[in-house]
Amino acid sequence: MSAAELTVPARVRSIRWGLAILTLALGAGGLAWAVRESSRIRPPLDELIELADAGKLAQAASRGRSLVASYPDDGPARLLLAQILLKQPGSQPSKSGRDPSGLAQEALDHLDRIKPDNPTMAATLRLARGNALDRLSRLDEAEADWLEALRIDPTAP
Repeated sequence: MSAAELTVPARVRSIRWGLAILTLALGAGGLAWAVRESSRIRPPLDELIELADAGKLAQAASRGRSLVASYPDDGPARLLLAQILLKQPGSQPSKSGRDPSGLAQEALDHLDRIKPDNPTMAATLRLARGNALDRLSRLDEAEADWLEALRIDPTAP
């Protein structure tokens, strides 16, 4: 031991070692998280978009349900499926305010399971959620979601 080490109390040395180990552990954990996130498989959404753009909404919804079953934690897949469900003609409320097809409620169920990872997705989620609630004749809740979308992103469509 050097003379400098002898003058530093053992407690201080222990704290320094503890902080060094903690720093290394945090760095390794951050690196592991980054590798996990970058290697996470994302579902292919191009086919859904092409089907929806071609007006094949029932087919797109069927394929979207399969994707969501395979990737239950994928927010963009759920959001796209919900938007497709809401575009289908059967998602419109009846004159009694009911959702006879169940599509609007299914869309809302998918939307409620999404954890947005950026402000644009959060605003889009709130807009879609407002549309689903509107179709379910839950107008006060729909308005609240639309206003929240505008608060998050004033340029939201």
